[in-house]
Amino acid sequence: MAPRAEHTMAFPASIKAKVCLVGEIAVGKTSLVRRFSLGSFDERYSTTLGISVSKKVVEPPIPPSGSPRRVEMILFDVMGQRRLRELLVESYFKGAQALLAVWDVLRPETLRELPSWIAMAREVAGPVPVVIASNKVDLSPDRTFETAALEDVARESGGGWFTTSAKTGENVEAAFQRLAEELIRRLESSPQPGQEAVSSPTLKSIARGLVEDPPKRS
Repeated sequence: MAPRAEHTMAFPASIKAKVCLVGEIAVGKTSLVRRFSLGSFDERYSTTLGISVSKKVVEPPIPPSGSPRRVEMILFDVMGQRRLRELLVESYFKGAQALLAVWDVLRPETLRELPSWIAMAREVAGPVPVVIASNKVDLSPDRTFETAALEDVARESGGGWFTTSAKTGENVEAAFQRLAEELIRRLESSPQPGQEAVSSPTLKSIARGLVEDPPKRS
């Protein structure tokens, strides 16, 4: 009698994922998105008005056989001001599948705010993976910053961290690459065939949701 073949779960070759950037105003979220998606950097500071949506395809190193080879990241960058954060929290984080949490290494207070950003996002999106970007490291030649505090935040959030620079490009690709790898790992541990699965949102459906499903006011 021939041995029974083991069942392996088949995954799509490409997946879409909504990735939200979180962090205080002026920590460099928009510049990181620009560097990652366009490969450019603008010295002029420009505040994000509302929400900006970009897209970039990532191809992680060859994953286990049967796993996705491409992750199409839909990048949501929201204005860091508290009043807008509270207004758009439901629409912004609804359907999010990963977070890039950004702080400015020259402003330690922005690191102290990260746990509240991450908690707020996960309250809406669930226990999604997080990667922390310690940004603007090019402006800190001696690279001295609150490493112990950073490691505490990373440990509490269950995510890794990178020192990044949108200006030089240092570790920008690596941070998003780590998110792509975490997304694939999460998919591999998702419900098996026969169980209910949540489909990934498309760029069009996400944008439509922001219009059709505005945040509720208390």
